[in-house]
Amino acid sequence: MEYMTSNKDDTYFGLALTTHRDLDLGEDAVAFFQYECLLAAIAVFFCRWTLAAPKEPPLLRAVFALLLAFLAFCKKSYTLTTAVHIFSYVVPLVMTSSRICPKDKYTKLAWIALGAALSFLLSHVLLSKQVWMYIIQITPAALNRGLNYMFPITEIAKAYNVLLHFVKPPILHKQVATLFFATFHIQVGMGYLGIDFLKKEQARRNQLVRMDMMDDTAIVDNTTTTNGQETKDRVKRKQEASRRFQKGAAPFILFTAVPYMVQIILLGNINRFAFLCMQNDLSRAVRLVNLFENDEYLIAMSNDSATSPGQYAASMDTVVDTVYELFNRKLFSVPKLMLLPGIMMKQPLLVAQISPFIFASDYIKGRLISYMTSTGERLSMEAKEIRAVRSKVESFDMKNAELLQRSGMGATQFTRRKWQELSVKIQQKQLVSDLLKRTKGFFSFIQRNFIFGVLIDCALANLIAMGKIVSSEIFVFSRAIEDAVDLVLMKSRAESELAQMLTEVDKLQQLADVWETTRERTPLPCAVASPQVERPGIVVRNLHYSRGSAIVRIDHVELPPGMYALTGVNGSGKSTFFRVLMSCGSNDKTIGLPDSIFLQTPSDHFKEEPKDAC
Repeated sequence: MEYMTSNKDDTYFGLALTTHRDLDLGEDAVAFFQYECLLAAIAVFFCRWTLAAPKEPPLLRAVFALLLAFLAFCKKSYTLTTAVHIFSYVVPLVMTSSRICPKDKYTKLAWIALGAALSFLLSHVLLSKQVWMYIIQITPAALNRGLNYMFPITEIAKAYNVLLHFVKPPILHKQVATLFFATFHIQVGMGYLGIDFLKKEQARRNQLVRMDMMDDTAIVDNTTTTNGQETKDRVKRKQEASRRFQKGAAPFILFTAVPYMVQIILLGNINRFAFLCMQNDLSRAVRLVNLFENDEYLIAMSNDSATSPGQYAASMDTVVDTVYELFNRKLFSVPKLMLLPGIMMKQPLLVAQISPFIFASDYIKGRLISYMTSTGERLSMEAKEIRAVRSKVESFDMKNAELLQRSGMGATQFTRRKWQELSVKIQQKQLVSDLLKRTKGFFSFIQRNFIFGVLIDCALANLIAMGKIVSSEIFVFSRAIEDAVDLVLMKSRAESELAQMLTEVDKLQQLADVWETTRERTPLPCAVASPQVERPGIVVRNLHYSRGSAIVRIDHVELPPGMYALTGVNGSGKSTFFRVLMSCGSNDKTIGLPDSIFLQTPSDHFKEEPKDAC
């Protein structure tokens, strides 16, 4: 396959990085973008290597990771890849666990065969469209309302439906599946890396806390020593602890922080590149591909509104980015969320006590933030509109400055008052918008760290007291609780982003409707003669049309080949006549008749004419 590549000067790090899709590829193409297969292989290899099964030998883990990478690179079905992925955890579980099956090798082989069958069955169920449709049908209406209240299901469906107007459904479905495959494996893998890193970082910081607690220990242990000797021993112990802490800094940086940073940057960029392939392709579909697919689309777009193709492309970027980030953040949180069910089942009373306060606090915060955000955006938009008016007024007045001067002092004073009125309105709206933005920032910071965080700390203190978690896991479980709240309040927390996204969705829907109306225009059932016919030229009979105040009626006109001058006053219908001729179905490239031209000639008159007539 061929991709739109660039010259040597456009290569980066030895790679010709491009997000362009080969438009000649059909719906059945294996891959649409450059490096698409390689990115999928890297993503699934990273995920499987990071998520090791308990007591799994490194060699077995590498074998399964390479096998999954091979399947992804060859673009095998997602059902097969998922089945192998599930099966890769069944094998080490059977081989290393004596509780599941005895050491008899034949029994182990039977368990492995059963695991393979169940893995393929589970993958078919998880990826079956019919199964999910059946689940949706049997879901109670009350549960559906609850899910729609917590999650932006309706908004995402509306965004997806508008994308189908600009990209063929099979191509869009494949692009979404490819992006989700890469994002899921990369984000889940990075989430597990993050848990391990946070535990090590928390354990390192806890050493500083223990150094400060040495004073209390020394007072208890040295009650019989003199004050001077006690002080010396305390200082000596702290110095030794300080040296141990400093010696551990270099290994932590080299073997923990740097590898984590490299993996996060590399895999994050791979994930971002996969996303930009799809986002840029959808942006080009609005701005380039579909726009020039039909000559009338550009005219229809310019006649319908003053919105430029670039602004429509920006709307597409906003829609795609908003929906993607909702899933991207949640997939990264999946590993931390998996830590909570065990704690919740062991401490249901604690969950019941602390959850209402946490959710109530965050819900109130979400409503206030949403109000301040929507109000601030509305004021900023109004200020932007007034600023555009002011720019036009100032440009017009500057162009006619000499005329204003000749008009006397009254005209100058009027101009001054108008400019001042517009400037005051802009500054007032921008002032309130900036104050709301500043208030929102301070409120979010204080609520998150000193209200929401305090409530989470209460739950963590109880878990530490009961021995359910250790001090090195404090930060991990704190983030897990925050992510759980964020998941449950997903829709309310993203209300302002969803509102902006729906605005852009409506804008794209209007463009899709305009283009659909343009496509529905049928060519006129007339014919323009070609030089090969017996009587070349143009023959017009029984043509009656109007456009605005111009009304034209032509009973019978024959124009043999030659050069002619069509004359008439402005608005008499000259250009409209040529537009009618260009709308004939026999033209090599037909241009639809715009709505402003009212054709009063019945179509039957056209059908009665010979093929060399119009």
